[in-house]
Amino acid sequence: MKESLVPRFWHSNTSAKSNTGSYHTNGVDLYSGKKLIGTTNGYGQKILYNYTKSSGGTFLSALISRHVNLARFYADDIVRTNNDT
Repeated sequence: MKESLVPRFWHSNTSAKSNTGSYHTNGVDLYSGKKLIGTTNGYGQKILYNYTKSSGGTFLSALISRHVNLARFYADDIVRTNNDT
């Protein structure tokens, strides 16, 4: 499936993966490769980790940043990160 559709499935708690398999979700967690970039908290809210160059973000790679940006619309909250997250 197209990368741009993966966050929509994450938002609806459904498993999905991109054509390359590098962007995927089990419906609860959202991954860019092996890196966890989003999760669902105990209240069902979608929490996205800010792995971008924007304020409060921790840039890791262009691909991870792209995947985070694709999911922004579907996240209930975007949180600051550090290199250990």
